[in-house]
Amino acid sequence: MLKIFFLSFLFTYEIYVVKKNDVPSYILEKKINQKDLKARILNFFSLLNLTKNINIGDTFVFTDTLIIYKKDIFKTYYFYKKENYWNLAMPFYFLVRNKRVIKGKIENSLYFSMLSSGESPKLVSNFAEILEWDIDFFTESHKGDSWFCYLEKVYLVNINNETIPYDYGNIFAVRYYGRVGNFYGFYYKGYFYDFNGQSLKRGFLRSPLRYSYISSHFSFARFHPILKIVRPHLGIDYVAPKGTPVAAVGDGYISYLGYKGGYGNLIEIIHPNGYKTRYGHLSRFGKNIKKGKKVKQGEIIGYVGQTGLATGPHLHFEIIKDGRHINPLKIKTARYKVLTKEEIQEFQIVRDSLLKILQ
Repeated sequence: MLKIFFLSFLFTYEIYVVKKNDVPSYILEKKINQKDLKARILNFFSLLNLTKNINIGDTFVFTDTLIIYKKDIFKTYYFYKKENYWNLAMPFYFLVRNKRVIKGKIENSLYFSMLSSGESPKLVSNFAEILEWDIDFFTESHKGDSWFCYLEKVYLVNINNETIPYDYGNIFAVRYYGRVGNFYGFYYKGYFYDFNGQSLKRGFLRSPLRYSYISSHFSFARFHPILKIVRPHLGIDYVAPKGTPVAAVGDGYISYLGYKGGYGNLIEIIHPNGYKTRYGHLSRFGKNIKKGKKVKQGEIIGYVGQTGLATGPHLHFEIIKDGRHINPLKIKTARYKVLTKEEIQEFQIVRDSLLKILQ
């Protein structure tokens, strides 16, 4: 029970945070003594389709004349007493979209750079997704690199003109400049294209993990830390915490799923044009992932683990082309979308209008 003093009177309220298996009737039974009031509020919950939709972390606030139920900033319900009647109200917000350029420099990682600029992890993910076919931000990002993003920021504004950052809208253009190179992404007709009008999306992602670093590279003669012998390492190892999601780097179907010797828990995917990928040492497989299932590029297929011959949690990743192992860091697969000559001309106009913004 918390107490707050406002000048000459005492205002008392109690906060309840929804826990696992909580239901509205149980919560109200503990906090409200008036049966008719409980019945009235439960009726409101039923009318608003909330009875079975409360979530862990939702908040109730109880006072003598006010009960607040908050799911999020858009779904906050006020049950208040006025002249001996209980009423229901909800706050009203306008959505406002502002175009902005956001930019920063890398000190540690793209993730920490964007968060230190006041942005959310969602923007980090959105930005990385645009350039992930060309840059692995956790192996190729360096201190002093620069990033730029031209986008819509979405704000909530109420009738008192209070403005609250809420979400991100469309991203129009991005740029990443650093040791690894100078990369652009321009939005045009549903896809992102590089400076020359080539689709950024390719047949394979650069990496099956977003948050990782490489501990062991592709090699035909690598000293094995467990077996203590020199033997080929025909893939790369990505170090990441146990449970980190692993994504399929391209469309295909699962040809093998199970435990396989030194690989531990392994998934093998067959892709078009003679390609095959392998993902080893997984702690577990993804939901509904099974042999024969078709998977899409970026779909979560499993989670980082330490099964098989592994000294610590990591993902062993291989790419095979027509039966021959190739270095995943050197592969460049076909572009996803090709523009016509007419579209290229139109794209160049869009690109040139955005270039000065990304400086």
